[in-house]
Amino acid sequence: MPRGRKVGRSHPDWRPFDGPLSAASQRQAIIILNTMFSWLVNAGYLAGNPLSLSRQRSRKAKPRITRYLDDTFWAEVKLSIDLMPKETDREREHFLRLRWLFSLLYLCGLRISEVINTTMGGFFPRRDKDGEERW
Repeated sequence: MPRGRKVGRSHPDWRPFDGPLSAASQRQAIIILNTMFSWLVNAGYLAGNPLSLSRQRSRKAKPRITRYLDDTFWAEVKLSIDLMPKETDREREHFLRLRWLFSLLYLCGLRISEVINTTMGGFFPRRDKDGEERW
């Protein structure tokens, strides 16, 4: 649409086919045409489906975004946490909590939504086959 906004069908500026089709629209059009040609072949109107030779159903996977800290950065994070003050009970608790939380986040690779929605009630101990308690 001109000026980057959508207008209603009754508006004089409405232009449904102004510009090229998006990749998703092109893919949908090919699917519809292929289905139509297949029906025409099954009904006996056509000897063959001209689109059956050019099936491009394989979608290119989007490149995965990998975000992680390499070993040197992870060592710096751990060092920064280890250098925190631990003189008072409150400072020790804060240090232990941060060390546990950052280790959990780094080792488990949790999504932000999983971190936000998880409470301490989601952690519980279980005994392994040797009888040792595991969280």
